[in-house]
Amino acid sequence: MSEKISVVVVGGGAAATTVAAALDKTLDPSRHSLTLITESDYLRHHPAALRAIVTAEGNLEDQICIPYDKVFGKDKKGGAGRVGTVKFGKVISIEENANEEGGAIVLENNERVKWDYLTIATGSEWNGPLRWPTKREDVKSYLDNWRERLATAKSVLLVGSGAVGSELAGEIVEFFPSTEVTVVNRNPLPLNETYPDSFRERVKAGLTGRGVKFIGGDSVSSLAPNVLNGTESVSPGRSITTDKGVKVAADLIIPTTGRRGVNTHFLGASSSPSAANINKSLVAGGHLDVLATLQLKTNPRVFAAGDVVALPEQHTLIKAANHAPVVAANIFALIQANGDNKKALKNYTKAMDAILITNGRTRGVMYVDLFRFFGRPIIFGDWLSAKLKSNGLLIGMAKGMMNQD
Repeated sequence: MSEKISVVVVGGGAAATTVAAALDKTLDPSRHSLTLITESDYLRHHPAALRAIVTAEGNLEDQICIPYDKVFGKDKKGGAGRVGTVKFGKVISIEENANEEGGAIVLENNERVKWDYLTIATGSEWNGPLRWPTKREDVKSYLDNWRERLATAKSVLLVGSGAVGSELAGEIVEFFPSTEVTVVNRNPLPLNETYPDSFRERVKAGLTGRGVKFIGGDSVSSLAPNVLNGTESVSPGRSITTDKGVKVAADLIIPTTGRRGVNTHFLGASSSPSAANINKSLVAGGHLDVLATLQLKTNPRVFAAGDVVALPEQHTLIKAANHAPVVAANIFALIQANGDNKKALKNYTKAMDAILITNGRTRGVMYVDLFRFFGRPIIFGDWLSAKLKSNGLLIGMAKGMMNQD
């Protein structure tokens, strides 16, 4: 009997799990193997993670730290599907055969996993409050530490007002209304220029209307390592001075600049010397240069999805959800064509830009670029934002994706 074709998906977030689940439904158990490799032993549901660090209300960690045991179906157990299995481990290197036809994944424990087709969907690395532990057993102590510091601090400084900073500010004033919250942001308005100024103004107004002090066009440079990694202790009565000389009360400083980069450190000449062709697709920031088919430009048997792709778009859950079916369909098509890259494959079409910024449990603001009135963007307010996300935080959607509903 010939050796099975090995399909490997590296990553444990929405893009990776969706690709793996789709392939489990189409691959042939007698001819193919499928392995999902993830360092974390649970999927963290990002939209609820910021509220979870602020409050123990609702025991959110029990709902948003989602196990992988049913990732391949409600009737599956232990992370085993028709074809797929889940393997927990940290990837330290990728090996690539000289003919570009496969290789091996090397884990921290020196285990090697053969691949013939590979998807890299390892997501982002984060500063501060989103640097959660990779082991579920460590989550409670991590959250308790954050909650205790936020309950103790009389003033909190958030450095950065993208989605993370804007939403965290709203959560803090929701649960600790007497805490003085200041946001310092490099841009004059929250978020970035992808979104219309009218929407960004609404985000700012929602925060300042609840007493948050917003300082735009300024920054706080040279944050200490313990601030960046989220372990700084509360310093009662402390104040700091911004780069432009504004004095700000800051018992606790939290970096909320969002992503610190993408998680592709296992690639490159030093980590993966034999993966010469894969490494050629590494571009600025550790992203991976891809074709419209989401194949790497330098190896047609390797795909990328989610935050790691070097595409001119915002890295959001909507984008990852649209990458996944393209990758899964193209891998299956290539396998059916015995690796013939001349096979007609699907192209990824950029998904819409949409964003919903929560402001506590009952407020928020949403923008979707599909909706315009005489050319002007339509912005949705508190009622719809609360209905869609601010109240339930999309937890039901995440559980459904992982077959835990």
